[in-house]
Amino acid sequence: MDEGDMECVVGPSAIAKEYTTIVRIGGIVKITAESLADEEHLLSFTRTLVLNTRDGSVYKIANELLYWDIPDKVYAETAFKITRVS
Repeated sequence: MDEGDMECVVGPSAIAKEYTTIVRIGGIVKITAESLADEEHLLSFTRTLVLNTRDGSVYKIANELLYWDIPDKVYAETAFKITRVS
């Protein structure tokens, strides 16, 4: 069974109206295999959630979309690298 390593996730961006909030999260997942002989694959993803509320304190998921794709070369090369700013 493959495991996903979700260390390279772009923070959520949100659009909010009075009763609806749209949250979009994007990043890269590394798919690892049980055997060292198998290759590790990278997949980019975007997850979009539409949240609705009636009272402003309890939100329910009204719609959800998950999109998978092969990441472009630059995005894949910068994934899972730690950058430190002093």
